[in-house]
Amino acid sequence: MTYINTIIAHTPTFLILVNLIFVFCVPRVSGEKTQALQPQQAPAWSLVKADVTPRLFTPNGDGINDSVVFVIQNNSLATIYGKIFDSAGGEISDIKPAPSHIPTFDSMVWDGRDSGGNVVPAGVYIYEFKGEELIINGTVVVVK
Repeated sequence: MTYINTIIAHTPTFLILVNLIFVFCVPRVSGEKTQALQPQQAPAWSLVKADVTPRLFTPNGDGINDSVVFVIQNNSLATIYGKIFDSAGGEISDIKPAPSHIPTFDSMVWDGRDSGGNVVPAGVYIYEFKGEELIINGTVVVVK
């Protein structure tokens, strides 16, 4: 079953469609001889922005929104590394696997602490995940 999410290009000859699994080039009707195109394989893993929760968190030890969880879709079991950077680009911490692999086996978590174990100041932080020639990044906010 294929779900089409977005039309990313429209030309007189081809209509290019993107979905979560494959990229297809579908020949348009033009009266000319057309060639069937093979789908490209989807990335080995992915992180949807909606799977980063909460995007604003308070690492103050009260047990409420003390860390941010990254739910990674990793069907190919790719090796993935995550890091946190401050807004100036300085490396703050590694992102670690979630305890007990909750909510999924590939989930990772950042507790709002630097590599020395100190709670970071309030601000915007950049997360970056790398694995199998794919880099995904975005931002989270620490509030006090």
